[in-house]
Amino acid sequence: CESLKKIDLTVNFVGELTSIECLKNSYNLQELFLTGNPCVNYEGYRQYVIATLPQLMYLDGKQISKSERITAIQQLDTVKPFILQQQKEYAKKRAQEKQEAEAKKEKKKQKTKSQKDKNPGFDGRWYTDINKEDLEKRKDIEKADEENEEDEEAAKKEDDYWDEEIPFTPESRIEMHEQMVEEEKKKEEGKKSGPHVPQREVRLQTDDGTILNVNEAKINFSLSDDEKSNALLLDVECYKHLDTSLLDVDVQPCYVKVVIKGK
Repeated sequence: CESLKKIDLTVNFVGELTSIECLKNSYNLQELFLTGNPCVNYEGYRQYVIATLPQLMYLDGKQISKSERITAIQQLDTVKPFILQQQKEYAKKRAQEKQEAEAKKEKKKQKTKSQKDKNPGFDGRWYTDINKEDLEKRKDIEKADEENEEDEEAAKKEDDYWDEEIPFTPESRIEMHEQMVEEEKKKEEGKKSGPHVPQREVRLQTDDGTILNVNEAKINFSLSDDEKSNALLLDVECYKHLDTSLLDVDVQPCYVKVVIKGK
């Protein structure tokens, strides 16, 4: 790819840093983003990348100075062994994480299977036609109690899952996605069984044209007066690693509209 000028590999679980050596022949490459990858935490990461790809002008959005490039090239023979060692350690760590993820998945399967195989219990009482009505009432009450308990337990499990600190790995990302799909499926089932609630319409202005202050995305922001530049400064705290295609800013004389991921 001789014409390639920029590569963005943000949050792609790149652990093998030496793999960037395949970009040596991309002589037009000027920008490389590796932010959010495990290799960024390696000691000597920046020096190694700059020395390996001398054609780069920017690394992770930061400009590479001439002196920084010269120093990195001089230190390459010293830095590379450290990089190789850290790569080996990371490979061992990943192998262990994969094993733990597989074990966790298997445990979850076994737990789900045991719950399906579980038979309903028996309360030890004998019932006749005389107390048949009492039996039906008791069954209804017990069923309602069981459903409430199941709902509470499911809600607690969901809260515990999202509060749990987990390693940032491909397996955890897949598990997170599966959890989100499962929760979304439950919500859809609840909507179908429950009463239909119309979605609230988000209004940005009144009927007479007055602009409303809306924060649908629940994003923190601040508006300050920059006296030096004689301007108003709007600081919006966007999501980390947000793709620019999901961000739209419309600046008007009387208002500013910022759309983040459709909100």
